[in-house]
Amino acid sequence: MTEDFFSYELLKEISSEVGRHPVRFYKRTRLRPEVQRRFSENDIRELLILAAASGASVLPRRYWDRFTRYTSSLRYRHQYKKKFARFAKTMRTVFLIDSQAELEALFRSHHEMIHRRRMMLAIDRLASRRNPEIDLRGADLLRAALEQGNGAIVWAFQFSNQSLAGKRALWEQGFRPVHVSSYIHGL
Repeated sequence: MTEDFFSYELLKEISSEVGRHPVRFYKRTRLRPEVQRRFSENDIRELLILAAASGASVLPRRYWDRFTRYTSSLRYRHQYKKKFARFAKTMRTVFLIDSQAELEALFRSHHEMIHRRRMMLAIDRLASRRNPEIDLRGADLLRAALEQGNGAIVWAFQFSNQSLAGKRALWEQGFRPVHVSSYIHGL
């Protein structure tokens, strides 16, 4: 979506001791009423990809990476034309990355990660005995922060769509994560 759909209001700015840039919290307000459709082309495409991932989950594990690489390459050019400019703008603004080659590699990795997340969903539901082990690094730091009694915010790298794996890793370590995000997501 472009900036024509939302207005942004700065709620709070906190100076960072670690980084050189402050952390900013914004409120996003929709400018136009949202049009809800029952089904879209994306929903049907998503169902087909999930069905294919479900079928691929019965294959040996060594084929899973190839499957996600293949499915992510099917509509890559279309996704690149449609979403790369916004992705690159965000990466330049937030992470100060200017290298076009690095931005393209990150976008391709991001696109492949989306397909890997779908594959993980299928594996989690259909092949639970073959689930990959997910390692959570920094759990001791998170526990120490929580023991101070103030709670903690775990900022997930939203560009890699790690939400399912990240929440599962936190859950397996005994944490009870609460996901905060936009109220509308795809199928």
